[in-house]
Amino acid sequence: PRHIIRMVAKGPKVAVECNSKDRGGPVKKYCSVGCITCLKCVKTCPEEAISEVDGKVVIYHDKCTFHGVCVAECPQDCILPLERAQLQQVETREESA
Repeated sequence: PRHIIRMVAKGPKVAVECNSKDRGGPVKKYCSVGCITCLKCVKTCPEEAISEVDGKVVIYHDKCTFHGVCVAECPQDCILPLERAQLQQVETREESA
């Protein structure tokens, strides 16, 4: 697959674990934690920090205050909170690059 991985701003609070332009059944067939683009996260985010762009869910990290509603609502469990240790690991990699 192409154009699946994308760069995000430093310090994200949540991330979509597996995101493609496919919807529903095809995603479930190949990825147990794949986003099926049901848009429950988009509808429930109180900060409007999530939207659908070109068939994929996008989290706007500059708007996200991490209420955690999107994590709780996702039926595929593909939106994950990033723990402080993971953020530090990402920051360390960026600094050494």
